[in-house]
Amino acid sequence: MMWLAVVVMLTSGAPAAHAADMSAGQVTQALFKAKTGEPVDLNAKNLRELDLAGIDFKAAKLAGSDLYGADLSGANLKGADLKGASLNRANVARADFTGANIEGGSLLRMTIFTTLERNPQEAPKFAGAKMQNTKLSGWMDGTDFSGCDLTGALIWLALIYRAANCPRRTLPAPT
Repeated sequence: MMWLAVVVMLTSGAPAAHAADMSAGQVTQALFKAKTGEPVDLNAKNLRELDLAGIDFKAAKLAGSDLYGADLSGANLKGADLKGASLNRANVARADFTGANIEGGSLLRMTIFTTLERNPQEAPKFAGAKMQNTKLSGWMDGTDFSGCDLTGALIWLALIYRAANCPRRTLPAPT
């Protein structure tokens, strides 16, 4: 009888506790339809584990969104509003966050390479991004932080010292 209950639960079609609010297709369609200067509002959306690789987000509003484990490889997130968003364990290889607002976001253990070999050409770009008070950890070889503000950021277990153009003056003071 116990097995029957488990099978019924697994096949009932009930959504998983952390199921995404939208499918990758729905996100892509909304972004495709977006007009220049009118960013798509994806604020506070659960977009966990979606395959959003190579998508142009057209400076979308993603504040407070959950992008845990999402594939953002090669995505264009230039100028996007990711304030307070979670990008934990997201694949950000070749993603461009230039000028994005990631203030207060969480970027823990992101994937920045597509193989076990470190290839700085695959590293994401955060040039000019607002990253105050972010949480950041992981391997950041070759990542471009030029002009980025990391004031108040919590950076730990990160090999950020090899990052390209890392503005040392905006890194948190050692404690």
